[in-house]
Amino acid sequence: IAIETESSFELDRELLVYAKLPNTEKPLEIHAKVVRQQNLGNIRRYGLKYTKVTAVERIKLFAYVHGWLEKLKTKETRNGNNI
Repeated sequence: IAIETESSFELDRELLVYAKLPNTEKPLEIHAKVVRQQNLGNIRRYGLKYTKVTAVERIKLFAYVHGWLEKLKTKETRNGNNI
């Protein structure tokens, strides 16, 4: 997962990330560790690695990403592109 923020975090810092997926009531709680950082001036970009995700949250994330990829494939196929 990647995030952008004005906050400054060190590598290996543990974070609790709340991710609100479309059509869901509660945000997912994802524990993650900073594994990559990039300073873009006032904004910083971080690469995070999941460290603790429940089975239910993992299924919800998988279903969301899978659905997003299927929509992308369908759109690209209609445009004559293969991905």
